[in-house]
Amino acid sequence: LLWRMMGVPENYWSGNALNGFDQGLQDSRMKNFEPPDKKILDDLKTLLKQQPNDPLFLRLLSKIGDAEARRHAIQLSVQPGIAVETRLNLISLAVEMNDPEWIAQLLPLFGRVEPEVIQLAALTALQSFDKPEISIRLVDLYSKLSPNLQIRTRSALLSRKTWAALTLQCIDEGKFPAKDFTIDELRVVATHQDRKLDDLVRKHWGNIQPATPGEKLAEVRRFNNDLRAGSGDPIKGKVLFTKHCAACHQLFGEGTKLGPDLTTANRHDRDYLLVSIVDPSAVIRREYLSYTINTLDGRKLTGMIVEQAPEKFTISDAKNQCTVIEKNQIESMKESPTSLMPENILKELKPQELRDLFGYLQSKPPPK
Repeated sequence: LLWRMMGVPENYWSGNALNGFDQGLQDSRMKNFEPPDKKILDDLKTLLKQQPNDPLFLRLLSKIGDAEARRHAIQLSVQPGIAVETRLNLISLAVEMNDPEWIAQLLPLFGRVEPEVIQLAALTALQSFDKPEISIRLVDLYSKLSPNLQIRTRSALLSRKTWAALTLQCIDEGKFPAKDFTIDELRVVATHQDRKLDDLVRKHWGNIQPATPGEKLAEVRRFNNDLRAGSGDPIKGKVLFTKHCAACHQLFGEGTKLGPDLTTANRHDRDYLLVSIVDPSAVIRREYLSYTINTLDGRKLTGMIVEQAPEKFTISDAKNQCTVIEKNQIESMKESPTSLMPENILKELKPQELRDLFGYLQSKPPPK
């Protein structure tokens, strides 16, 4: 009855009412919600006093405009002694509320001892705010971050035009490592449609346009020659699969199902397998389409939709890194003609490593 009186849609208050109300406040119909009765707000504050660190009560009160609850939520989100799950819950609130005051609190999480999952959540939240101090901080602290955080940081720095300009300028001045960027990471720069940025990319990495059909055919022939020259070791090939493929594909139950499960794929046709790796965009099944998204806050994002909710969805990029996007923050969205799978995976391998990888990809399933 309480949630009905407050105008929360029925599909939100059925089941767990409090969690349902929290989800309801994300609905577009609830963006300007204000409790009609002061007693309701007082009751929630009473519940919060009984459980002062409960993220659900803090979320509810923050969303309906209680400044004290929001300040407490900010403090808890950056406090090392608080449970990680609670902090993650509250860091995500910064994005939902589009609260720039959280920036000053989240930025110091980089460069100090924090669980990687907390820093990743903070980075995801900070990407939603187009503030120059964020890109400056990320560039300055990049070398001190873990490899996983560095990957996400590179993606974040190139996702905005102004951030990409700062990053490429620092690379040009020798203050930032150009070697860390992959060709696939750099392709987003072209979507900013800025000649100076394009010139800097060309200066340091050359032409990063996808190979022509003729060049891809020549690659297939060369790799085929390498494969015919000898046999591969499936044991060594499994190590290469884990390094280069398992972030997106499964084989024999190991790996991640972002892309097709290779266990049931046409693995024993070497030509088919080779062409699929060299030219992954030639045929893209509908369930593995990726999308290019421009957000209202100026970000350029590309990824597969891996989870959907009424008001938001989650995309995953080629490195299986996830980003949550509010649907009302999308400026434009279109299918990408390019597969998320990078084209140059095999170029990193020596001929014997290529044979080892294919030895594993084409091997029989292990006995149960």
